[in-house]
Order: sequence, then C-alpha cells, then structure tokens
Amino acid sequence: MPTMDYGVKSLKFKTLLGADTLSSIGQLKNETLKFTSVKATLNKFYAAQTPDYPTLIIKDQEGEITLAGTIQELDMANCARLFGGAVGGTVAAPTWSPATVSSNVEVNTEMVTETGLVITFPRMLLQANWNWSVDRKNVVGIDFTMTVLLPTDGSEPYTIGGSPSA
Repeated sequence: MPTMDYGVKSLKFKTLLGADTLSSIGQLKNETLKFTSVKATLNKFYAAQTPDYPTLIIKDQEGEITLAGTIQELDMANCARLFGGAVGGTVAAPTWSPATVSSNVEVNTEMVTETGLVITFPRMLLQANWNWSVDRKNVVGIDFTMTVLLPTDGSEPYTIGGSPSA
C-alpha cells in the first residue's frame, strides 16, 4: 500500500434502496473532489482554582466526514440516481424528470485513488444540486456532497485499503 497518495481513478456509488449496482458517478471536474473531516465540538469546563487548563472536556457533537465534488457530465440515468425521478424518452433522445427540487439519497460509495488505494463508505447521505454556468467557459456541473453516516449493521463508517470492486 502506498504511503503517499494522490488523485482519483474512480468514484462509484449505488443507492441503498432498490437493485442499483455500484457504478461510476460520472466524469468529475478536475480538482473539485475533496475528502474532508471536521473536528468534533467540545465543551471545556474550567475550575476557578485552575483557570488556565480545563478540568473536564466533554464531546458535545461528533465531527463530520464528507466527500464532495462536481460532476461535469450530463447523463440522464445518472441524474435519476443523483436526484431521483424517472428516465424516459427513447434511447436516441432520453429524458429525465426529477422527483423533487432537492435530493437526499443514501448511498454506498467506493473511491479508488490513482495509486490504487481503496476507500469504502458503506453508508453516506448524498445531496446534489445544479451548478450550471450558461457560458462558453464552463460545462454543466452537478455539485454533490456525501456525508458519512454510521452503518445500520454496526460496522465501521469507512475503510481504507482492500481491493476495488469489479
């Protein structure tokens, strides 16, 4: 396993409902994918006798781990997976109609870096929104944020390492 890592070779997801299979999220806009975490919120309690150091620290709220980026590919089937709704039309001229204005879809996600490192997230909340600049300098963008959720089966929230899916 590499000790230094970079880039993304693939990003796949599948919805946790239905018969969806793990497949590509689509073309990612260059340098938009970010895997970040936010520290937990802590409450610190100080005693009058020792005002420079806390005597008790309690975690108020757990931190948050997110995977966010921009998809630059307008594919009707992928729009339905990201936003919900239905794909219609014909093979030559597909259409898509969203179910709602905003999306909240629970997904299973796998990211593989350029060096082959695999990061697996069994349960995330995917939220997507349009970022479409109607000009000649940008392409259509679908911004997404996936927030790590605790798996319902008691397993770990994410795993680094292992082999990519087929």
